Amino acid sequence: MLKDAAFQTLAAGFGTLGFALLFRVPRDKLFPATLGGILAWALFLGMRALGIGLFLSNLAAAAAVSLYAELMARGIHAPANLFLVPGIIPLLPGGALYRTMLALVQGDEAVRSLGRETLIVCLGIAAGIVVVSVPFRHLLLVLRQRQEGSARQ
Repeated sequence: MLKDAAFQTLAAGFGTLGFALLFRVPRDKLFPATLGGILAWALFLGMRALGIGLFLSNLAAAAAVSLYAELMARGIHAPANLFLVPGIIPLLPGGALYRTMLALVQGDEAVRSLGRETLIVCLGIAAGIVVVSVPFRHLLLVLRQRQEGSARQ
C-alpha cells in the first residue's frame, strides 16, 4: 500500500511537471510548481487512506495547494496561478469524467453515479481553492489599504 502511494505521488509529480512545462512555467519556478502537485496528491491519498470522503479529501488537498500557491507567490514574487494551476492537475477527475461521458454516450444507467462522483470531486477542488484564495486576497487588500493609509499620514 505504501509503495503504491509513493509511486502514485511520484507519478503525480511527473504529471504536474509535464503540465507546468505545457503551461510554460518559467524554468526557475518549475520545481516549486511541481512540488505543489506532489503535496496535493500526497495529502489527498493520506486523507483517503484515513477513510475521509471524496469531497473533503479533494477540498483539503485543493486548499493546501491553494495556500501553498499563495505563499509561494509572495515568497518568490510570482503570480499564484503559476503554482496553483499545475498543482491541482493531479486532483482533476479525468478518469471519472471519461467514464461519465462514456456511460452517457452508451446510455448506461451508471451515468448518474459516475456523474455524481465527478461533480463531487470538482466541487471539492473548487471549494478548496475558494476557501483559501478569497480570504487570502481579502487579507492582502486590507493590508494594502492600511499601508496606503499609513503612508499618507
